[in-house]
Amino acid sequence: MNQKSFQTIQEIGAFALKERLSVFTGANVEMDSISSVEGHIDTVTQIPPDHHSVCSASRLFLEGVHFDPTYTPFALLGNKMMIAAMSPLIARRVKPTHMTVTVAVPNKYSVEMIEEFFSGADQQCKNLDLVLTCADVTASHQQFVVSVHCSGYEKILLSSDSGTNANRSTEPGDLICVTGDLGAAFAGLRILLREKKFWMEQPEQDFQPDFTGYEYVVGRQLHPENPLPFLLALQSTSIKPGIILPVTEGLIPTLKNLLRISKRSVKVYSPAIPIAIETRAVADEMEEDADKYAFYGGEDFEFLFTLPDHVVPQLETEYHGFSVIGEVTKEDAELEDHGEGPVVVLYTGEGDRIIIEAEGNKRP
Repeated sequence: MNQKSFQTIQEIGAFALKERLSVFTGANVEMDSISSVEGHIDTVTQIPPDHHSVCSASRLFLEGVHFDPTYTPFALLGNKMMIAAMSPLIARRVKPTHMTVTVAVPNKYSVEMIEEFFSGADQQCKNLDLVLTCADVTASHQQFVVSVHCSGYEKILLSSDSGTNANRSTEPGDLICVTGDLGAAFAGLRILLREKKFWMEQPEQDFQPDFTGYEYVVGRQLHPENPLPFLLALQSTSIKPGIILPVTEGLIPTLKNLLRISKRSVKVYSPAIPIAIETRAVADEMEEDADKYAFYGGEDFEFLFTLPDHVVPQLETEYHGFSVIGEVTKEDAELEDHGEGPVVVLYTGEGDRIIIEAEGNKRP
């Protein structure tokens, strides 16, 4: 490969790379037998034998990239990875049933530490009524590496034998909603990194981190909340959102993902984005922008979804933990100067309008 043909992943982004790799599909099987959901950075594979859809998703976690054992107890790490792995299935309205975990372990970690990791994963699986299997344990040179495969049956949440759990479409005028609050996990990460820095500056002292006043944000980083109540609320009301997406990389990347799937522009109102008081307090202390925590922070493991306006009150009767932050737009003169593809129109609290484009996506 010559130097001129070398293109970094950062130049095109993770979503664009995912789209380019999607052409490598292996054997030429019938698409009604095996399919992959487009648009997710975490691809969900759907295999329907005898009209019973089996959905699965896989996640890979690398030490130093996705987690830092310095401030993450191994039990909480196992717990958190189960939540992260199931998020793509929840977005398909599928209740996970099985978790399969494979680990590559360097010799700097003891048997007891790996047992602690699996005890955390086991406790989360028991809480969520999932079967946990340790598929393989192998050696690693330096990094602790974890692969998690999550699967479930789509038919579990179907109210009838017809239809599908995820429509994967939306219409102009649909409202854009998010569950929970955003940016808290990143705020927790900022506190953990600060305490780690203090510890590294005085390694010989008996250092004890001080999380007083930061319990909520640190908890959101180390111990994400159970996502099943949202899924069960959809089940009890028989509501089928047009599109559901896991918010794993921050709100803005998720909105760009929404543009790619829906092929429609959206309006989002910054003051409506749910950000906890504790998150704003951390941002103020760090002299940073709390909105950016929500926009780009990631690891909140909440969900963004679209609903027709008249359906929102029905969901509110069963599930109060969501906020309306915007709407899917109609084609109008306001967006004509951005005609190459759908965009996010972000309205700030000061009344300014910011246009955010979805790279690589052209409007028909």
